[in-house]
Amino acid sequence: MESVVTEIMRVIDSRADDPRLQWSPDRMTVRVLYSKLVLARNATRDVQGHRARFADAWLAAMAEHGWRPAGSPGEFTRSAHHAN
Repeated sequence: MESVVTEIMRVIDSRADDPRLQWSPDRMTVRVLYSKLVLARNATRDVQGHRARFADAWLAAMAEHGWRPAGSPGEFTRSAHHAN
């Protein structure tokens, strides 16, 4: 789970094109295509053996990197002062 989150955060932070993402023209808003991230992979387990919650890890990582939910599910925005 963490490797998926880490990988996609690296792509988002670099503002790169990726088939799992849809960017606004100014690259300040991104829509994550969850089906292309999660459904193509096997479920992972946490240390207690429960299915790991991708959404929990994902939302925490986005917030840590300065992205916040922007209306539609999977859509996030970042203020100009967080831009690289």
